Amino acid sequence: LTDLYFPDFGLPTKPGYTNLIAIIVSFVYVFFILRQFNTYTLRTKIIIAFIIITIIPLIALGYFNSSSSTRALQTQSSIQLSTLANVVANSVDEFITVQLNAVLSDAKQSSLSAYLKLPPQSRSGSEEETNARIALLSLTRKDPVFIHSIAILNANGVNVLDTFEEHQGQNESKFAYFTRPMQNGLPYASNIIFRDNEENIYFSSPIKAQNGDTIGVLRVEYHATVMQSIIRSINPGSAGTLISLVDTNTYVRVAYTGSERDELFKSYKNFTDVELVILQAENRLPAGPK
Repeated sequence: LTDLYFPDFGLPTKPGYTNLIAIIVSFVYVFFILRQFNTYTLRTKIIIAFIIITIIPLIALGYFNSSSSTRALQTQSSIQLSTLANVVANSVDEFITVQLNAVLSDAKQSSLSAYLKLPPQSRSGSEEETNARIALLSLTRKDPVFIHSIAILNANGVNVLDTFEEHQGQNESKFAYFTRPMQNGLPYASNIIFRDNEENIYFSSPIKAQNGDTIGVLRVEYHATVMQSIIRSINPGSAGTLISLVDTNTYVRVAYTGSERDELFKSYKNFTDVELVILQAENRLPAGPK
């Protein structure tokens, strides 16, 4: 009667509500039927019995069919999601591996070690400085969109030569991208580092003298949005599927294919004030309340 004579209000059907209403109404209907069952004729009782015998198997069959279909869809979705996750992971891993190999190779350029071996007072205006600067500028051309700066750090972590001159002279000795290559002599890739209202990823490698001693570090600074570019190039297979690359320690969205651009570099977790201060001091979260 409602469907036939009431206007259509355009309300969406939600199974959670409609199924519950249907069950309640059915129980009420059955209650009144059974309440007067003894007063029915034999023919009516037989009809009701046959209806019950027919409905119960249909309900059971519908339930098992629905459960089976749900499990099949969940399995298929899980497989698709795992496949997509592997594609994203492989793309990010490939980018990091390529950058580590590149910075390791680039740090071996003789012009960089020759510049660092000069006494500090002899570097300014020297031929070695010119050669080292040209070498750094040529490296930025590998990815001019996302490479923010490339620098040479001396053995004390001081930025002695940088393609972004505003960074030159600052001390970067507290960051792992300097300490790790100095300690183990291997290239290093950082997590996202938030400082000076910027989000960057760092790749670094030790610069060694001819005798094998580490005399400095080559540091490459990438805009963290390079990760956004990587995952946006991946086809998720469905228009309704969103990809979110999340830091497992801070739960920060490193990359996000949703339309809400302001959600990028925000954390899924609500940190306490103490946790927030500590993580911001470690440059693992952006400044400001979150």
